[in-house]
Amino acid sequence: MRKNIVRVKNKAQLAAVIGREDVSGIILESGCLPLPETDKQLWVALPDVAREQKLASIEKIIERGRGAGFLIRNLDELEMLAGFEGPVLGDAFLYAYNKEAVALYQSLFPQMEFIASDELTDDEMAALERNSGVKFIYKIYGYQQLMITAQCMNRNYFGCERPKVDFSDEKGNSFAMTSECGQCMDIVYNGLPTSMLDKDVSADTVLYDFTLESADEVSAVLDYGAAAVKEYTRGHHFKGVD
Repeated sequence: MRKNIVRVKNKAQLAAVIGREDVSGIILESGCLPLPETDKQLWVALPDVAREQKLASIEKIIERGRGAGFLIRNLDELEMLAGFEGPVLGDAFLYAYNKEAVALYQSLFPQMEFIASDELTDDEMAALERNSGVKFIYKIYGYQQLMITAQCMNRNYFGCERPKVDFSDEKGNSFAMTSECGQCMDIVYNGLPTSMLDKDVSADTVLYDFTLESADEVSAVLDYGAAAVKEYTRGHHFKGVD
């Protein structure tokens, strides 16, 4: 039976998934802490970038997340979690792109599981699974991160704590930006989610990566699948990186 994991950024999204029987595991962004009471597998997501001036805040996240597993997003956080023996997820941005990279990460955390890199096609991911002997978590839905910047648009133009800014480029392509105020960073997302909800995905474990969605939108995607997503992109699932 396929396992469904979800990632949530805020407590409204968490409330929409915490009681669902079709969700077996939840990745919590720091805004969802403290840890909720649940029998589901939990992981606490560490920040996208480990900035030197924010290391103390990351250590605080790790302390508040004790009792759960952790999602590691960058090489610096590998060192910060050295010796941790609980559940560990390697994020897509660790770029476990070949069997050598997989072996390196597992030499540090033998228990590490991996979310497939967003730059792998489905065929490349299948080949890597055969070559490495590792089953990857398949991101079946989610808005793709395009850029992380410390040049905070909210702070510079609007003031802190503005939750989301929508904008477009000269070609009419839409984007969204959210501020990670605890880390003083902005994240820019594609304005359309990457979705494979209408495809027959054979992965043992899939990830619903919720970021920009309201609680109602989270529930709709989980309840109705592809029918709830009117516009989307395929990302690199079929077309590889040139």
